[in-house]
Amino acid sequence: MTINQEQRKTKVAQRHIARAAIDLACEAYSVEASEIFQPNRSLAHISLARQVAMYLAHVVGQLSLRQLSEEFNRDRTTVSHACHIIEDRRDSPLFEQQMAFLEQKYKAKIVNLYRNWLSVSSYYDGDGSVAV
Repeated sequence: MTINQEQRKTKVAQRHIARAAIDLACEAYSVEASEIFQPNRSLAHISLARQVAMYLAHVVGQLSLRQLSEEFNRDRTTVSHACHIIEDRRDSPLFEQQMAFLEQKYKAKIVNLYRNWLSVSSYYDGDGSVAV
């Protein structure tokens, strides 16, 4: 497998991990995914959903701040700030329970992503052709 193929696979995996966090945060906060990607300042509940998605993808999904800045189309410092905001809010027992619940759901989503990824990848040879 060439470096470009490996980089593409990594980028696709990164996008799926980020998208799973976005979908979960959108579901939890009744927000549309398109609202998460709005380039300007948003309403508080949209900003919170975006911050939670960034936090989950960073802490649980193990994406770097740089990777998240690419996926969310935000500056790396904005992503860092979002993660700090969520970490600070976890001092509230109710918010801590909500985040623990979301983390468990997100971990399950990631496990399913990897299972699907491995089952699909096993059908392909290193050169991208279908294995027989």
